[in-house]
Amino acid sequence: MTNHWIRTGILLCAVSALVLSACGIQPSVKSPLLQKTALELVDWNCPVLWVRIANYNGVPVTNARIAYEARADGLERKGSFTIKEVIPADAVRNFVNIRLGAVNPEYEKISLKLLEVQEIH
Repeated sequence: MTNHWIRTGILLCAVSALVLSACGIQPSVKSPLLQKTALELVDWNCPVLWVRIANYNGVPVTNARIAYEARADGLERKGSFTIKEVIPADAVRNFVNIRLGAVNPEYEKISLKLLEVQEIH
């Protein structure tokens, strides 16, 4: 009887994993480099950004890919951009005058998310 419940439990776990993966729900796993890199929005004067990136890794990183979502009443714009400059190991760099392009000046709020950084080889 106990073996039956164990097999049933394993089967339920397997089916649940299949259903969740089919729905597009994947566990969020950050790369080791991304875990030790921080993004901060310092200033937002639509459509110009000032961001700060802190690299707590022991190696320099580059190609910081950042997603943004700008919002106002009834308006929304999503996109991403890449900062290709090098952020040295254990250093903080400021990036000012980042222009988002054709963003409506009425956007009042913006959110940022660091998606990826790459190690310099």
